[in-house]
Amino acid sequence: MKKKVLLVVLLLFLIVSSSVFADDLVSVGIYVKGASLPAQGYIVNGRTMVPLRALAEALDFEVSYEANKKEVTIKKDGFVDISLIVGEKVARLGERSIELDSPSFIKDSRTFVPLRFISESLGEPVKWYGEERLVSVGSFQAKMAKDYEYQPMYIEYIDGYLLMPKDWEEEVEVKTIKEGNHAGFYIIDKHSRELMDKEYPEGLNGVLYRFVKAEKPWDPVKKTYLLREFEGKYLMVLPDSDFNFTKETSEHHKNLMDKYEKIFSTFSALSKENENSFNIVSTIKSEFIPERYRDYPLQLARIDDSYVYSLTEFKDDGSVDVGFYFSFDKEWNFLDYLVKFYNDDKLIGKEISLEEGRKLAENFDKRVLGEENPKITHKANLFVNRYEEGVNETYQDEKGGRYLVNLKLGLLIAYDSKLD
Repeated sequence: MKKKVLLVVLLLFLIVSSSVFADDLVSVGIYVKGASLPAQGYIVNGRTMVPLRALAEALDFEVSYEANKKEVTIKKDGFVDISLIVGEKVARLGERSIELDSPSFIKDSRTFVPLRFISESLGEPVKWYGEERLVSVGSFQAKMAKDYEYQPMYIEYIDGYLLMPKDWEEEVEVKTIKEGNHAGFYIIDKHSRELMDKEYPEGLNGVLYRFVKAEKPWDPVKKTYLLREFEGKYLMVLPDSDFNFTKETSEHHKNLMDKYEKIFSTFSALSKENENSFNIVSTIKSEFIPERYRDYPLQLARIDDSYVYSLTEFKDDGSVDVGFYFSFDKEWNFLDYLVKFYNDDKLIGKEISLEEGRKLAENFDKRVLGEENPKITHKANLFVNRYEEGVNETYQDEKGGRYLVNLKLGLLIAYDSKLD
């Protein structure tokens, strides 16, 4: 009798084990913040299970595993946020316990946890594409390009902007095909294109990256990117570099791929309506910034829920000499404009009167903000710690916007959309 019971238990164990570790498990593709994850997930007993370490590290968490206890610990910013014991259905988040809808398990040296646990514990939104068996964790966010000077480029096909290197036309060409099997926006390596066109004159050789509007998100069989949902479709980016050249040419192409991967990471999903932000900055550049700075390239940074354009002059040692900053909120409403001098001996412009300072503010209000007959009033000390009588004078418009004019330089050096 005992042998029969033991046999039944053994058979049950094998059934459960095979349901978790069978070779024919249904795989699940994963995107984290828009980038495909090399590790895949699985559907086990109707539950979507995802690799904890790979996913958490992609979200900038630190993950450790203590084999003796089978305990996984996840940290961020030096604090223990999460811990769980492999095989148990309860995890700890701070002082709170989270009940898992399926126990974690180890497969191929990876710890897998239910997808729901990720959304509850790591604080990132999770989207499940059931038909495609794909998971998207977090959402793509534009990054600032830091390694080189760049300029914003609006691309109609993807209804958004990329920050292209200042010298991009020397390295690549861009091409849009609106219809057909090859529809998409392409970034093409000029050097590789020229070599390949000698044998394959199709016009799409040497492609670095292709942006496409897909009917469904793609399974990340190789490195792909899911930027956003767009016009009922999905904006995807696919590296396209399947070719063989000499070692020198291959290295050149690979270096450009690395560089322009950073470029499309700056993608901002802006509608044409937001071109207003560029018009505002262009107006300020052309009419309120001294002429010698107007051709400096713009830099765009996304800081929390706001956007900041900057235009800077550097000294020979690489430090900033003068900076011009233009800020917009997350809806691209203009917030403020600031000139910052990092050296006291920097003198530009000519001295103006208090009345001329008011007219300068009125012109800014009219030209930049679109007021037909702006009424600007001189009021002292609107900018705390920056007001200086006869030097940095302050003004206010009817909506509460404030202006700081340096009379010695004849320059509007700050605007805020409203009082503190």
